[in-house]
Amino acid sequence: MNRKAAWHSLTAIDWTMILAVTCYAVLGLTPFVTVKPPLLGTLTASLLFAAVTLGLVAAAAQIAMQLWEELCAAAGFGLCWQLMLQVGRQGPVERAIAGPAAAVLFVLTCVFVGRFAARMIREPNLLLPVCVVAAIADVYTVFWGPTGKVLEVAPQVVEKLAVSIPKMGSASGPHGVAGLSFVAMMGLGDVIFAALFFAAAVRFELNVKRTFWGMLIAVIAGMAVVLLYPPVQMMPLLPFIVVGFLAANYPAFSFTAQERRSLLIAGILIGVVAAVLILVSRL
Repeated sequence: MNRKAAWHSLTAIDWTMILAVTCYAVLGLTPFVTVKPPLLGTLTASLLFAAVTLGLVAAAAQIAMQLWEELCAAAGFGLCWQLMLQVGRQGPVERAIAGPAAAVLFVLTCVFVGRFAARMIREPNLLLPVCVVAAIADVYTVFWGPTGKVLEVAPQVVEKLAVSIPKMGSASGPHGVAGLSFVAMMGLGDVIFAALFFAAAVRFELNVKRTFWGMLIAVIAGMAVVLLYPPVQMMPLLPFIVVGFLAANYPAFSFTAQERRSLLIAGILIGVVAAVLILVSRL
């Protein structure tokens, strides 16, 4: 068997394992590698992280599984994730070793939760309103809702429900692993909805490869805003994921005239509700 044939013979399970190990390596090695200028290193780490993480989500979303298997996987990975978090709290060295493992397990937990949620979507057209509502909700919660408020007073709470990208070289300075720091996060909702979209793409026979590239480009754009423009300290990532998914799959949506009118009315109502919530939150 030649290399090309061997490459194509890899199953979704094979890719999931390969990308899980790669994700651990990227997160684990990044803080020990120094690149000048530092911003270039951070951008490179962010690009690798986004590509590997979305690849892991896409691969795991394509594994053929029954409902009970998804639930068991979510519970099993969730327990292991919490165990790794506890190990990482024992000290800086433990955090450097167990932290990347906790991040990978967190991603896998979210993947199987997202796969379960995707089962509730019965037809491709339902993905559009799901995308719109999810994006608006994420923007509201980050800028005006509970996520933003918690980030201001207790950022460590939000960090426990997210994957953080280590700052390149942060553990190679005079403080060693005690100087480990992070620069960006992919939150719980981001990973769950990314998995939901990939699982839906598989079920409805959409273009998974195009979905991956569309979402990857959009995620990198969102991360770049935070990294290149320091005044922006919080940026909801889910709207970028939604835009990438819709851009890759817009030909799959087909609505009747009545459905388009209903979507328009629903969109107006959602906009009004969002505006009211924003105004109330500012009072």
